[in-house]
Formats: sequence, structure tokens, C-alpha cells
Amino acid sequence: MALENAHRFGRIGLAVDEAKADYWHRRFEEQGIKEEDEHLAPLRRRAEQGEVKAMEGLALAYESRGESYWGAAVSWYGRAAEGGSPEACMRLVHAHKEGQLGLPRDEGKADQWFRRWQLAMSAKSSSPD
Repeated sequence: MALENAHRFGRIGLAVDEAKADYWHRRFEEQGIKEEDEHLAPLRRRAEQGEVKAMEGLALAYESRGESYWGAAVSWYGRAAEGGSPEACMRLVHAHKEGQLGLPRDEGKADQWFRRWQLAMSAKSSSPD
């Protein structure tokens, strides 16, 4: 699991690589290794405390678990977007535009999230980071 997450979130000096993360996820599943909810508990605690990056990570973790977790993924992407995450906003733009994550295609909602993305990018570019 650590190798999958290292590729998925760019940890331990590895670049973010969804294809490699997906490969390792499949390998773990083939071996009967399942990522249980307790493995997400620390990330979930940080997300529930309002840490936007943790919300993004939790949303991505749920998205990668498959269709039965997409509702949770959408919920956490929404919370991260509300917290100012341009990445979460853009993920919701694509999800609504393409009908992904169990959402129907909805150009109106895609446009709403795009406007939020613009605001988040504007706020990000004006912050002293």
C-alpha cells in the first residue's frame, strides 16, 4: 500500500504517477491485500479538522477504491473545493462535464465549479506562499 500511495501522492521522493499507483493497487488486490478504513483514519482525522490537502487526499483515496466509494469521493472533493482547493474544483468540473464519479453530465454544475476554480486560483496566486 505504501508504494501505491507514494506514487499516487508523490511521496518518498517519487513523482505523482497515477498509472504506477493503479498498477500497485491492482497488484495488492490480486494478492488479497485490501486497504481498510483504519488505514485512512489519520487522513480522515486531518480532513475532518479542516486540512484541505487531507480532504483532497481522502477524496482521491475514495475515488481510487471504485464505484461504491464515489459518493464519498464527491463529498470530500466538494469539501476541499469549498476550502479553496483549485485541484478539487477542477476534479468536480471534469466529473460534471464528463459524467464521472457517478454524477450525471451537467454543464451548468461544471461551469459553477469552473468559476470556483478561477476564484481558488486567483486566491492561490495572491497568497504569499
